[in-house]
Amino acid sequence: MKKIQFPRKEFSNITKIILSVLAPYLIYVGCVKIADEKIQITLDVSKTSLDFIYSGAEESFSVTSNYQWTVNNDASWLTVSPSSGSNNGSVKVIANPNTNTDSRTATITVSNNVQGVTGKTINVIQQPLPSINNYNETINGQNLSMIAVQGGLFTMGCTSEQGGDCWDDETPTHQVTLSDFYMGKYEVTQGLWNAVMGNNPSYFPKGDNYPVENVSWNDIVGTSGATMVIKGITYYANGFIYKLNQLTGKQYRLPTEAEWEYAARGGQSSNKYKYSGSNTVGNVAWYSDNSDGRTHAVGGKSPNELGICDMSGNVHEWCSDWFGVYSSNAQTNPTGPSSGSNRVFRGGGWYYGARSARVSYRNGITPDYRYDSIGFRLARSSN
Repeated sequence: MKKIQFPRKEFSNITKIILSVLAPYLIYVGCVKIADEKIQITLDVSKTSLDFIYSGAEESFSVTSNYQWTVNNDASWLTVSPSSGSNNGSVKVIANPNTNTDSRTATITVSNNVQGVTGKTINVIQQPLPSINNYNETINGQNLSMIAVQGGLFTMGCTSEQGGDCWDDETPTHQVTLSDFYMGKYEVTQGLWNAVMGNNPSYFPKGDNYPVENVSWNDIVGTSGATMVIKGITYYANGFIYKLNQLTGKQYRLPTEAEWEYAARGGQSSNKYKYSGSNTVGNVAWYSDNSDGRTHAVGGKSPNELGICDMSGNVHEWCSDWFGVYSSNAQTNPTGPSSGSNRVFRGGGWYYGARSARVSYRNGITPDYRYDSIGFRLARSSN
């Protein structure tokens, strides 16, 4: 059989067509040919490692390139977006909480998929779940219950669930990262205050299980005598906390404003309620509409997600910070302004309405002020 032969001229035309179609995609080592121009491919990333706390968080890195790129990771507990892009761009990385007692690692790879161009690797590590647990102790016959609060990242201030009830001083919202700490399950009771101080200054002397009130910030922190410094606050020998620490050998303190709000919101277990533990204020707070004009025994309302009671109502609670204006900058373990004239108090009180019972509500007054609707709650660092 005679072979069919294409005419030389026709074959030449087909070749030209094929080459014209493939030309933009011809691959060179370390470069590509685009529109008849040979372009050297560049690729770089802003970070070579990411370190996440155990409770999960969000990080980002930037990609610098003059060509298309893709992102891959080898861990199901990481979410990376976007997974691809072109030219310069930013990549967000979210780590889920680590519920294991061992740290875990992963690798993120950014590449152009071009022969001769080396991809970039980002090494990821996430810290293990720490061993921090609730505990109880007895001081001169009075019980003190502390709740373990695992640290993490949260948005502080007037978040969306607060609706239109926010005051100006609750803005701007800002990202806060906290280390582990302990928070009192209940407000400090009249019984515990009397066990430490030998008196009961409360306006409503109802009994050992009622919150102590009518105590100033200075009464709690002290004003004279020997001192101990805890988380930037000087505690004096004539104050409640110094005396408590002498009895227990621990370093109890007032919570920072950020710790207070984080715990009120439920920490890592938060359901994003408006009040501490519910969207229905009466379920979790003694406030003006249900208090009958007085304080009530601690723990009489439902606890929040962490098992902490009365953060939305019964008595307002002193914090360690000076009262100041919020910044939009992200912060880690903030302790408030370095100076001021008013100290922060948080939470709702038996005398005030639902607007003051919200988790983002804040107020401040001079540290020598005493009132029958202001008490406090203890905190302690995990280390």
